[in-house]
Amino acid sequence: MEWKLKKFKELSVEEMYEILRVRDQVFIVEQECPYQDIDSKDK
Repeated sequence: MEWKLKKFKELSVEEMYEILRVRDQVFIVEQECPYQDIDSKDK
């Protein structure tokens, strides 16, 4: 894992998508939600 510090406006579309995808995975496990809100169709 590599840590980077960026302001929101410095994030690329790909970086933002990855952040949301990983965040979604965590919340799905924690909340036992059967679906992902962010998927490949959102790109």
